[in-house]
Amino acid sequence: MNYTEKYHLPQWEESDRVMRTDFNQAMAGIESGLDSHSTRIDQAQQAAANAQSTALTHKNYAIGSYTGTNKLQKFNLGFRPSFMLISGHAPHSSSDVFQVAGYFAITAGENTKTRISFSDTGFTVYPTSPEGGYWPDLNETNRFYEYIAFM
Repeated sequence: MNYTEKYHLPQWEESDRVMRTDFNQAMAGIESGLDSHSTRIDQAQQAAANAQSTALTHKNYAIGSYTGTNKLQKFNLGFRPSFMLISGHAPHSSSDVFQVAGYFAITAGENTKTRISFSDTGFTVYPTSPEGGYWPDLNETNRFYEYIAFM
């Protein structure tokens, strides 16, 4: 039996006996590689979101955008927001029409504590609760959000 050069995957010759263990080892290797790449993709997406967020920080406010992932996302603004305005656009569709909803988040806002939190350096948006019912949803998968945060 031969193996591929980069990933050492089995390449059977016509005369080779095909073994179940060979398949299982190959699939386990593929699974491990995909999982490793998935983790790196998540880390790269988070780093890109943070870079985009901090690139537009001004003395008393910051503007930026992010795409919802339904995973915890932290944004570094360099200051603790006292007030934020977040607008979420519906995921892109074949239509040119966007559905827009404005959301306000205030640091002491009781109704937003499970959706967004503020830190000394920025803010965090949380995944949607499995039980649902929390509003506003500030991290819906594939929804595009724009924000302005005031110091």
